[in-house]
Amino acid sequence: DCYIADECRGTRVDALCGYCNRYCYGSLFYVIYLSFSAIGNLSAVIPANFKKFFYLYGKPDTGKSVFGSLCEHLVGINNCSHISLEQFSNSKYSSARLYNKMLNTSLDNSSSVLKNLGDLKRFTSGGKDYLETEVKYGGFHKLRPDHIKLLFASNSLPLVSSKEDPKSIRNRILIVPFMNTVPAEERNENLLQELLLEKDYIMNSEAMWRSMDLKRDTRVSSTTNIVC
Repeated sequence: DCYIADECRGTRVDALCGYCNRYCYGSLFYVIYLSFSAIGNLSAVIPANFKKFFYLYGKPDTGKSVFGSLCEHLVGINNCSHISLEQFSNSKYSSARLYNKMLNTSLDNSSSVLKNLGDLKRFTSGGKDYLETEVKYGGFHKLRPDHIKLLFASNSLPLVSSKEDPKSIRNRILIVPFMNTVPAEERNENLLQELLLEKDYIMNSEAMWRSMDLKRDTRVSSTTNIVC
């Protein structure tokens, strides 16, 4: 399990590998493999045709917000929208805010019940056909699902209305587990800034560009832990 960490130690992505090892959950190979692949797929200018959205799940103070903020900075803050999972589900106008954006992040989602998964399914379809989204007070925006990537974070798993088929979200969610709570005295308040110092190396790292096929890789098969 320590092979990747040893490989990264002393390199320009040392801070990122150390972060994954400290905050994420699971075997070290899997954690770094999944984390690099998540960053690669979320921040790279490649089509979002993998039919997944990323969900950072775990206890408080486990580094979820740092991970999400890192992805935002890699994409560019002005290229991000911030629609919550609840808004995606329960607000008919929220998806219009995706217009001209590359990445949507919401890093503090509540445990509200998701009543309507229509927009979430539409914008994780990976399709190239334009979709119309209604703008409040009139008008429409045309958006392509494969131009937009979605990242959410929460201390709890999504709750799905009994009216919705749980398979519809189970097949689209890709959970990145964050289970290692770091004691207050051990937290690095400058961690994001240290990771951003490696920004160019993270983006160009050979390890990250070995991007997994999110549609076929058995290590990221659909989760069964969705609460219905």
